[in-house]
Amino acid sequence: MSASAPIDNPIILDVTQSLGFMVIGTVFACVLWGVSCMQAFMYYVDYPDDQKLLKVLIGALWAMDTAGVILLVTGIWPPLISHWGSIAVLSGGLPDIVHHTWVAGVLSTCVQLLFVWRIYKLGGYIFKWLIPIVLVVLCLYQLATSIAFAVIGLEGHNLAALSTPTMKALQISNRGCTVASDILICACLLRILIKRGLPSFSSSRKMISRLIIVTINSGLWTAIFATISLILMKVQPDGFGYTIVELPIGSLYLTSLLSNLNARQYIRGRETEWNEYLSTLSAAPNSDSSAMNAHSAGSNDAIVFTTFNRSTDVEYSNGHDTIVGSGLSRKDTDKSSPYLSQVTPV
Repeated sequence: MSASAPIDNPIILDVTQSLGFMVIGTVFACVLWGVSCMQAFMYYVDYPDDQKLLKVLIGALWAMDTAGVILLVTGIWPPLISHWGSIAVLSGGLPDIVHHTWVAGVLSTCVQLLFVWRIYKLGGYIFKWLIPIVLVVLCLYQLATSIAFAVIGLEGHNLAALSTPTMKALQISNRGCTVASDILICACLLRILIKRGLPSFSSSRKMISRLIIVTINSGLWTAIFATISLILMKVQPDGFGYTIVELPIGSLYLTSLLSNLNARQYIRGRETEWNEYLSTLSAAPNSDSSAMNAHSAGSNDAIVFTTFNRSTDVEYSNGHDTIVGSGLSRKDTDKSSPYLSQVTPV
């Protein structure tokens, strides 16, 4: 008796151009969420002396990112799992995905404003007022367009409502501002960092080199993702290919911020045990006094005396003395030069 042939479904639906791309973007977002979980854990363990406000803000941003990832998963679950094969569900709207838009907008805006605050605190007149004002306007516009996209998208009842000319214009303008603000933030931080030139001592120069790398990476990846999303929106105006990089961009902003905060030990260099530090001082008892004498003599070259006990750094440079370490209050570190101020929390 021959086995009966399996019944084939006569209706084959290819949803690659819509839900297929969204699945890929959701997977990337989940991966970045996992990275941010590890980064957040490392941050709270390695930097317990940071300001309470900053630690609360990091926790709130992580919770927001978690909510955004949950919205992505619940958004694609009905058409692909619980109601798989339903034409009505496939052709309907995805409200959870739309809600993710404004959640990611709030998250990315908060991260950008943190870096704008850093520019405001460290820069001169043009960096203290003009550029921060421009950046704040760009950030708030991104937030406004994200909310507008979500409001209009929720009024529609199908995926086609997310591809109208109005919705595409909101998305393109949003990501254009994202690219401009991320590049401008990165350029301003680099300008503040190197405006006094590089230090003469190799150890300080290495620290500045590490800081430059971290600063570039903080804004580079978000700018790249936003640029790719912008290009895909223009190339594929009626498709959803841009969601591959659009959906994980909120998680990427949080990961970039946490990486920036966790890089402080890397920037300062290696850690040395306290006993090793004491033995170094006893072997060279006059090293710090000689540095102070050279500083008082008005030397033009940077004199850097660096110790590492969870990284405590003392710098004398062109009449500016800098002390940054775990035992100092925020009031003390506000007087830092850009070399080491960048290493401290926002």
